[in-house]
Amino acid sequence: MTDPNDDELDRWLSKDVELLPPAPGTFERVRTRARQRKARQALASAAALAVVVVGGAFAPAIISSLTSTGGGHQRGPESVAAGSAPATTAPSGTSHPTSPPQPASPPVSTAPQPSSSTPVKLTPSSLSQAGNRAKVADHLQPTSITFVSSQLGAVIGQAPAAGQCSDPATCTSMAGTDDYGQTWFGVSAPATGPPAGARGVSQLRFLNQDQGFAYGPELWVTQDGGLAWSRVRLPSGVRVTDLETVDGQVLAVWARCQGTGPDFAATCTQFSLETAAAGNASDVSGWHAVPGATGLRSSASSASAVLTLAAGPTTSPDSGTVYLLAPDGRLLSGGLAGQRLTAAGQVPAGCLPGLPQAGTGTPSEALLTYQSPNLYMVCSGSAQAVLYDSADGGRTWTRLHVVPGQGIVTSLAASSGGLIVIATTQDLLTTRDNGHTWNGAVLGQGFSYVGMTDQSRGVALPAGTSLGKVWITRDGGQTWRPSAVRSSR
Repeated sequence: MTDPNDDELDRWLSKDVELLPPAPGTFERVRTRARQRKARQALASAAALAVVVVGGAFAPAIISSLTSTGGGHQRGPESVAAGSAPATTAPSGTSHPTSPPQPASPPVSTAPQPSSSTPVKLTPSSLSQAGNRAKVADHLQPTSITFVSSQLGAVIGQAPAAGQCSDPATCTSMAGTDDYGQTWFGVSAPATGPPAGARGVSQLRFLNQDQGFAYGPELWVTQDGGLAWSRVRLPSGVRVTDLETVDGQVLAVWARCQGTGPDFAATCTQFSLETAAAGNASDVSGWHAVPGATGLRSSASSASAVLTLAAGPTTSPDSGTVYLLAPDGRLLSGGLAGQRLTAAGQVPAGCLPGLPQAGTGTPSEALLTYQSPNLYMVCSGSAQAVLYDSADGGRTWTRLHVVPGQGIVTSLAASSGGLIVIATTQDLLTTRDNGHTWNGAVLGQGFSYVGMTDQSRGVALPAGTSLGKVWITRDGGQTWRPSAVRSSR
């Protein structure tokens, strides 16, 4: 017997179901929430992109090294120029969205550039685009300085500030100035780190505002003011310990050394002078040995001396004189165009290039510089440092005067008007009368380098690189003022 309630249930289930209409304003609220959600997603995407751009701009380099080459050196970021794309690592705290492969780019370090990811070159402000000045890396510690004109110059050093350098092997940064150190701006740097055995750089030279060289112990070259840097594939075991540029030429001391860490120029067994036209210096094939200056060795059993190179006067666009102080005490000289170097004379007794300075590879004990028409030498191998000069190209030497103070001499410079400036581990000293009288700057700190760009203006680097400063004189060394290497506020 069928239950009447079952028939009633079947009839109810068989009827069409009518949906209740939504409450008034429902569709409008849905559309409003959808628009808000899309806006939040767009804002989040923009913020993520800003983090990637800023992170990439502040990291000195995000390109990692790849496999080793047959020469024993790791293939660095310069391999990009050959068409191979190295892997990249994201700066700490950021993530990169997946993107299609990008075309090969020049080998550069992404120097601090908060407003742009485009590499920045060493350019006077009068020639640069408005607002294109990049920020200097925080806590830049300059180890070398160079000037290419009366105003335009650059420093190189390490900037290991937290959050800006995820890999110490690529912490090198640069800053430029076009007003002789009154203000500074960021410049793209080689993608490498501090001196560490056979790797890294510590020194900087620019021939002009386009052609520059970072070295010690590696050798990096730019032909466009720092927009792109390429590492020269030096022969296995070779390190660059000194370099000068003049008259379109670059000359460099190539040494076979076994020093480790910052003592990269220590325990050197053989030296040679190499030269290249500046425009051909990016490739090792553009370099050739200077006759008469190859296979040089030290007479000392330690064989850990370094060479000193001085460029002499220029009489025509393709001439001039190179002076090379060999580790055995001989002074060699020859033409700039790669002519054979011959013995110019013997340096004063006991004046031999000594152990290189850690972190820079620059010589100690015997230092040489040139200011027409004289060669000047400081010999500090004895208890006191002594100043000498030679008016006949190094054939004979005259003992001038003892350098005052107890500090060790670290750098020597000369300028017209008889000005001689000496940096020591205690202070800066100047004389205009061949050492009869000296003016001490009394700055209360030691210096690793001093150089004069003319008879009134000069620059010096303190031995304490963590200070982040260079010292500048505009009155021929009578007074010196510090200039913090940082962006103007």
